[in-house]
Parts: sequence; structure tokens; C-alpha cells
Amino acid sequence: MGIEDHEKLKPEKVSFGIVVVSDRVYKGEREDTSGVLAERMITEIGHEVRAFKIIPNSKDAILNTLEELLDIVDLIVFIGGTGVGPNDITVDTVAEVSDRYIPGFGELFRFETYKKHGPFAILSRAGMWIYKRVIVAVTPGSPDAVETAFKLILPVAPHLVMEAKGLRHGM
Repeated sequence: MGIEDHEKLKPEKVSFGIVVVSDRVYKGEREDTSGVLAERMITEIGHEVRAFKIIPNSKDAILNTLEELLDIVDLIVFIGGTGVGPNDITVDTVAEVSDRYIPGFGELFRFETYKKHGPFAILSRAGMWIYKRVIVAVTPGSPDAVETAFKLILPVAPHLVMEAKGLRHGM
């Protein structure tokens, strides 16, 4: 099967779930700008957002949301919880239950962040996994970080979904 054949298998439109993980946004103490930015970037190129949630920094909330979205989206993006602080648990929670780790996203994210912000890039634990054949990405919560993340994710989203679902291998 050649590359042209692989490309025929990928979905034309990817369905996304956006999950903002922030105690302050959840409590209404701060306005969400990052989730709104993510939604705009997704829809501007023709993909769709099937779910948009704001949840607290809670392991149970993260796990419940992950399970809730599995059957309705192709790709879930958690926004927030990637730092090194005690409340930054999104990465740990997703990594704990996921089937496979996709290292390239986090590596490229930190590289792009380093080009803009220097060594502060090491503070980000942005990452990507596969969980039950669904792509799950975790990105920092700042609008700048969300823009950086989606510039990496969006061009390859259809191919990521195809691979994670096993479509290339007829699974």
C-alpha cells in the first residue's frame, strides 16, 4: 500500500473534544480564552468540535471526561495541567491510563516554545498519547501555548486519527 492509498483512508474531517482544565475558569473567576482559541483554530480549517468542557484540576474529573468523550470524538485535547506545580496533574493522569505514548508532539512543542521563550520551555510537560484508539493531547493553558500546539496538531490530525484507529492496517 503506497502513500496515496494511505491518504485515502484518513478522515476528511476530524472531530475534536476540547477540555479546559482550570480551577479558576471552572469556578468562573477567570474567562476562558484558550479553549475558545482552540475551537476557532479547529473550525477554521474545516474540522469540528463535538465537545467543549471546562473542568477542575481533579483526577476524577479528568478521567471521567476522558471516558465520556471516547465514543464521540476522534481527538481529545486537554488544555492545562502540564506544568511542574502540585495542581498540574493532567499529564500524569492521562499518561497513567493511556495505551501508548507519542513522544514527537511534546518534543516539537518544547522546541517551538524554546525558540520563543528560551529555557522556560523545560517547564512544560505537554504530551500526546493514544487511549482506546483515540488521540489524547495535553497542552499548556496559555493562548500562546495553545496556538503553538494546534499549529503542530492540526496538519497531522487526520493522519494521527487514521493510524490510532488502525485504518491503515485494516483493523
